[in-house]
Amino acid sequence: IVLWLVDMAIRPIWNPKGLEEGLISRSRMKIRNYDTEAAELYPLGTNLHQTCVAGPGMLMHFNFQLAVIVWAVFVALVWMALATFVDADLWRLGTRKYGTPRDNCILVAWGYETQQRLMWTKMLFLWIVYIGTMVMLIFYGIFQWRKHQSLDIEYKTIKDFALVLMGLPELPGTRSLEEDLKVAVAAWSGETVVGVSVAWRFKDKSDDIDELMFMNLKQRLAECDREPTDVDTTPPDMNAFRKFLWTTEQKVFGLVPEESESPAAKWDTPAIKGLLLGLKSSERAVVVFDTEEAAESG
Repeated sequence: IVLWLVDMAIRPIWNPKGLEEGLISRSRMKIRNYDTEAAELYPLGTNLHQTCVAGPGMLMHFNFQLAVIVWAVFVALVWMALATFVDADLWRLGTRKYGTPRDNCILVAWGYETQQRLMWTKMLFLWIVYIGTMVMLIFYGIFQWRKHQSLDIEYKTIKDFALVLMGLPELPGTRSLEEDLKVAVAAWSGETVVGVSVAWRFKDKSDDIDELMFMNLKQRLAECDREPTDVDTTPPDMNAFRKFLWTTEQKVFGLVPEESESPAAKWDTPAIKGLLLGLKSSERAVVVFDTEEAAESG
């Protein structure tokens, strides 16, 4: 790993345009504080137990990590208290070294006698940890639930504007189901409906759908590719060690082109249309309203 890092540091750059685009993309993926004028990065000392940096899930996850640390400290303090105030042999059980056969016999006899004599402390330790853990879990669950409620009130998310319809019949993709549902819900509720998204059953066709989406993504990336066509991105000559590292990187990161049939040759417009029209709708659909009040009244 050290050799690989050193090689990466001294390796020449033969695709500066790609490097620039990669750095820009990485910068755009960083979490920023959009409450500031320049959308600055969050400072390193940000309290992730109080500041909602990347949604309620991350905040509550850090609360969980803190709870685990507090629980571990609680267990350690209970054992330390028993060893300090009851019997110091609790520090030594299982830690004494063995030696000659005579010393081993003495050690085994001492360990058995001490273990039996202090068995009540172990039982007391287990009861304290069990009851303490149960009480802490109850308070932790209440705290997390209240925290989630307060965050839900403080921040507006997509679920505040959406409702989930249940119990829809299974319908084919040959009809404009989403538009029909949009009109029906708007007429029934009297509210403005932004749109409806139907959940389709495509488990049996998931491989074909994934292949089509990947093909569409490649086409869109090719359309917006701003790299000049006269730029040579061919890697220069490399020694055997660097070539081995470079080839391994291509395989690990999935950059080696697959030797298979092009999806574009397999999927033409009639085939794509036939696949989509053959799908069946599920019993669920998501309805998005223009305001939170409309979603609540709906």
